Formats: sequence, C-alpha cells, structure tokens
Amino acid sequence: MKNIFYILSFLFFVYCSKSPQIQNDLTELDLKGKVKSVIETSYPKTHRYWDQKDFEYYFDNNGYLKKKIEYSFNTYKQFEYDKKNQVSEINHYDLNDSLIFKTKFSYDNQKLSNQKVFNSKNEIVQNVSYEYSKITDTSNLVVEKAYNHKGEIIHHNSNLKNQKGQDLKWNEFNLKGQLQFSHDLTYNKNGKIIEYKKMDSINNLKWKWNKVYNSKNLETERKLYNPNLNKETIRISTYKYDNHGNWIIKHLIQNNDTLKTLNREIKYY
Repeated sequence: MKNIFYILSFLFFVYCSKSPQIQNDLTELDLKGKVKSVIETSYPKTHRYWDQKDFEYYFDNNGYLKKKIEYSFNTYKQFEYDKKNQVSEINHYDLNDSLIFKTKFSYDNQKLSNQKVFNSKNEIVQNVSYEYSKITDTSNLVVEKAYNHKGEIIHHNSNLKNQKGQDLKWNEFNLKGQLQFSHDLTYNKNGKIIEYKKMDSINNLKWKWNKVYNSKNLETERKLYNPNLNKETIRISTYKYDNHGNWIIKHLIQNNDTLKTLNREIKYY
C-alpha cells in the first residue's frame, strides 16, 4: 500500500517537477566539497529520543546523484545520465531491490521533451510531453501534458520560465483546459525562492510563503500565510556546520519550540 502511495506521489511530482537537467546535484542541495554520501536523520518533537532515518544520498566523483534512499516510502532511486550529464533514467526500487517502476527522459537541444513512466513489467503507464515557445528574450513558456496508458490526457499545466530554467509562473488546468490554480515565484540574486503565492482561477490568494536565507544560501526563516484562517506562522531554522561549511545539525523552531532536529552524517571523497 505504501508503494502505491509512493507511485502516486511520484507521478504528481513528475507533473510538478522541474527539468532534470541539473548543473550539479551537490550545488542543487547546497553541499560543498567532494561529498560522497549524506545520511539524514530526524528527531521529531513528539519523539525526542527516537531517531528516524529519512534519506541517504550517494554521489559520484563529479557531484551527480547516483542513489537516493527514501525511508518514509521504504524505497530507493538509482539515477543514470547521458553524455551531457542530463538524467536519462531513474529506476525506483523497494528496499528488497524489487523494481517498482522506472522513468525515462528524452531531450531536444538539451531541453526536456518527454518523460515516460513504466511499471515493473515494462508497460508504459504515464507519458508526459513538453513543448517550448519563446515569450521574450528572457523568458520561455513550457507546456506540460500528461497522458495515461490509453493516451488520454490526465494533467495539463504551463510554466513560464526565466533564462535559468526557473519557474516564474506556473498554471494548472483541468481536463477541459480551464485554469484551476496559478503559482507565482520570486527569486533572490542567488536563485533562491523568496516568495511563493498560490491563487485560484479568479486570482484569490490561497496560500503564500516568504523565505529568508543566510550567507550560505540556507533558509533561516519562513513566513507562511493562510488567508482562509487569516493567520501567519513563522518557522526558524538554525544550523551547526562541519569544517567544509555543510550543515550537520538543523533545528526547526516555531513559537520558540523546536519542532524537529535534523542530523546529517556527511562523508567525503
């Protein structure tokens, strides 16, 4: 049952994800130095003396992610890359090494053009296409359409992206092509999201958050606003670092109370 939920969660991620063309996974995860592996463990507020292993990351010599274990789903992913260091395939396994499903990626002029998801019998279950059009000299529109194994459209959205491939505005449509939700994102000079807003089809605010970062590009404050409750929540993050400048202890604090503590064990080449 957990694997079914994992598959559904991943398929939703496919629709909402950015292009898997990552300059370097260490950069994407704000890791410094020649990192070989990261094991992340959390200590929730409700279980202060019970540690819960969350993730394990394994990188190659060039900083690209080769394997990621997600203990909340009892699964792991293995990544394959093409000659241009673009993700070509992701294989998803349970912790007994049985294949659950795999995703293959195709590119056109280094732009993601297609994602296909196959089940463990190598039968296609999802097919996602990407179409690009130039809007201005600094922005492009990317239209994503997802189809099931029968070729029926099941999801449709459009992303306005800047020159760096970052989403500026992301629109979700229903199966009739009608706008359901829009998402606006604002970035700082380091490419970090500092504001996110979700609106409905008539531009009513549904959700909003703002982030503040430190000199290491790590989030130190997040303000979450729920317009339905007219309530703002502030979450603070504090860090302890190793000699490479990577955080190894992170405290998540809300209302002067620690919600969760995260520990990272980092190994280097």
